[in-house]
Amino acid sequence: PAKLLEFYKVQSQPTHPDVRQSVYEASTATSDSRWSAEDLVRFQNEYGLSKVQVAEDYGCSMDNSACTNDADSCQEPNLDIQYMTAVSQNSQTVWYDSHNDFSGWLLQVLTDSDPPLVHSISYGIPELDAESGFKTLIPNTLAKSFNTEAKKLGARGITIVVSSGDDGAPGAFAREIGAGACHYNPSFPATSPYVTAVGGTMGVEDGGPEITCSSTSNGLITSGGGYSTLYEMPDYQRDAAAAYGETTEGQKVSSGFSSGRGIPDLSMAAHNYMIFVGGTRGVVSGTSASAPVFAAMLSLVNAQLANQGKAPVGFVNPTLYKAAVAGDGSNPFNDITSGDNLCTAGQPTINPPQCCPQGFYAAPGWDPATGLGS
Repeated sequence: PAKLLEFYKVQSQPTHPDVRQSVYEASTATSDSRWSAEDLVRFQNEYGLSKVQVAEDYGCSMDNSACTNDADSCQEPNLDIQYMTAVSQNSQTVWYDSHNDFSGWLLQVLTDSDPPLVHSISYGIPELDAESGFKTLIPNTLAKSFNTEAKKLGARGITIVVSSGDDGAPGAFAREIGAGACHYNPSFPATSPYVTAVGGTMGVEDGGPEITCSSTSNGLITSGGGYSTLYEMPDYQRDAAAAYGETTEGQKVSSGFSSGRGIPDLSMAAHNYMIFVGGTRGVVSGTSASAPVFAAMLSLVNAQLANQGKAPVGFVNPTLYKAAVAGDGSNPFNDITSGDNLCTAGQPTINPPQCCPQGFYAAPGWDPATGLGS
């Protein structure tokens, strides 16, 4: 955590009682998501962090013994909780598990009189079903309702941050099925224009420079990205996407992608995160780390704003894109210009990734591999 905070210049820990943050996980019919309070304490003790626990657990998912007996059920939830609280150490943190029901979670947040101001989602579904001829996998009712409710939350000053996925532009089906599933297939709900989609970089763990996190660069995962088939491109993104199409990197991309909403919006470190699961320290990678790290940074901003009597950042995307093209030298992003996302997650010598013609190359400015940068 110290290396992460130093690299991204997180130099203070402002706090305000009205600023809370949350992690959303999705248990399924075959797999429950669990997190461990004991592992969180071990993590905080190991790295000298503030001793804060999760304030509320909507879903009753805290289970220390489950994390000891079944580490796989806890790896991602523990990652999210441990690093959200490591970056924003004084913000109250809330856990949600709506059992694979985005609509139920959105309704719960919308009806809460005092919901957390920042929400991190490390869960996604490919937009297209490779097993049915790449037909839309996301029901139209869900796509519309998610957008509508996310827009309402943004208007209330609430930010939703979503990981862009770990299988590059081709998506999870290509990793699971193989070359026959190679396709441009971005991840929902990261593709909603009312969330901030976060991709992944690597290099921070070695002191930089940052490049696109890719399995072919021994990153284990590949930054998800591409253009949505569900949602039109929002106005705040049009100029940035048009500029990418004019770059050398943009012009060598294979055809066949949509003209819809582009993801990610930005990226953060996604490689080699030290976590505790079941009392044991291990290393994991993923945009499941990038998303809560960026969400926690927004919590720090919100606390600073609240202490000045100002409103929270809320729906932050238009502000991010405007800042990236500021001509006064105030662009806050580390522009990532190296790497691509043509391959899925994998380890070259153990579980080789599936590489496809479909994918995007990092370039100056915004790109569908790392967004605006980190």
